[in-house]
Amino acid sequence: MKKRTHFSGASPTGKGYVVVLLSLVGFLAAVTLLLSLRVYFNHDEFEHIHSAWYVQNGAVPYRDFFQNHHPLLWYLTVPFLAGFGHTTALVEAMRLLNFLPLLGIAAMIYLVAKHATHSRESALLSVLLLLSLRWFVRVGIEFRPDIPQVLFSLVSIRFVLRYFARKDSRSILLAGAAASLSFLFLQKTLFLLAALALLFLFSLWKREITLRHILFFALAFLVPQIFFLIWLAASGALDEYLVSNWLGNLSRSSAVPFHRFWLKSLKENPVFWILVLASVGYIWKTRDRVSPALNIICFLGLSIPAFTMLVSYPWPQYFLLPFSLFTVPAGHLLVSLFRRFNLNPAYRTAVILPVALLPLFFILPDLKTAPVRAYQKKVINFVMEHTGPGDCVYDGNIQFNLFRKDLHYFWYQVGRKKRLDTYRQFARNRRLGRLIRPEHIDYDLCRLINEKNPKIVSAYEFPESGCRTTHRYTETKFPGIYLRGGTIP
Repeated sequence: MKKRTHFSGASPTGKGYVVVLLSLVGFLAAVTLLLSLRVYFNHDEFEHIHSAWYVQNGAVPYRDFFQNHHPLLWYLTVPFLAGFGHTTALVEAMRLLNFLPLLGIAAMIYLVAKHATHSRESALLSVLLLLSLRWFVRVGIEFRPDIPQVLFSLVSIRFVLRYFARKDSRSILLAGAAASLSFLFLQKTLFLLAALALLFLFSLWKREITLRHILFFALAFLVPQIFFLIWLAASGALDEYLVSNWLGNLSRSSAVPFHRFWLKSLKENPVFWILVLASVGYIWKTRDRVSPALNIICFLGLSIPAFTMLVSYPWPQYFLLPFSLFTVPAGHLLVSLFRRFNLNPAYRTAVILPVALLPLFFILPDLKTAPVRAYQKKVINFVMEHTGPGDCVYDGNIQFNLFRKDLHYFWYQVGRKKRLDTYRQFARNRRLGRLIRPEHIDYDLCRLINEKNPKIVSAYEFPESGCRTTHRYTETKFPGIYLRGGTIP
């Protein structure tokens, strides 16, 4: 059995170094909170708040309104809608509440890293690297299902690691249950499941896991999903769910310009990516001497993005989980280098400070978007002031309509070559057409405006020549937003 080395107050680095690391973690967490309170809202946040509003008003996802995400976040948001009401205070509250699962991700990275490296120093450095990763922080502060999905994925990984250390049924059952919760937030947990399937099959061949325990994991994962499918079938939403969440998501052929995303991330956090690449090579070279847990983390960190790239339309946020996992081997490599060169606490601090703080030059400018956030709230308030609960609003790009009825089942994804077009293609397919309700794709913006008489409309995807509407609109003080009572150019 390998001798474990623990980083504690009794270690040669001393308590002062521990205080430095904890202070840096606290400082970066405070910066993240400040960003959460000031950075503008992403329209994905409005999308999920509006979906929760639909649910609060008795609508069934997929059957009554379009969505291509899993629904757990919306149902958890409903009590807050009741508490804060239909105001911008709710938007602020949900952004702030989102900070808790973000801290949960940092806590899980600490626990996973400590388990894998047996070093508190490595664990704290992993958290430091995570909170200094500009792209992770920027996406992580947003109210979106990706954050709890990543959190419960990490919980699942934590129990998988504990299972391989203890070989106990309880750990593998909890791992499956946590993965199931993660999946109910977002279906991209499928990438983690694919990576775990490979890990379990290899471990079964090596006799490090039993078929019985693999079945335990599968059972714990499947039971909540079976109830989910029963609910979909009973509510009449199953067909639309299959089309929107699976066929539609898998059918998109456009590609995100990944080279731009990776180059930007490399520019913002060059030391992080150098550490990641070096640490993966280092752990592969020393794989017989590092803990099995560290090998598993590296395997998952590499295999999850490999499976993700098989999807035709992977968004950058799909990589939140592997990015988080990569901090563990990177932190381990830093500590290994410190020990190899026998650096004292002062030198270690001198190395860590620029690694953790230099990315702030890219993170802190996001605070300048506070005026955009204030403008977004003004628009939302304007819509609420000039509409009543029974009024319809057209907002095809989810910029301002959070608490009012929409014109159509496709209340977003109505732009060219987006999901509405995909549905129309499905409708022409002899087999898939049976799954789609004709009224869900019968979309004509001009006709809908005449029929629904919306109080407010946006210029998004509006015909350049305008519509011959019986209702006249005039542009408000907010460009591209029109109020009934004038003309649309």
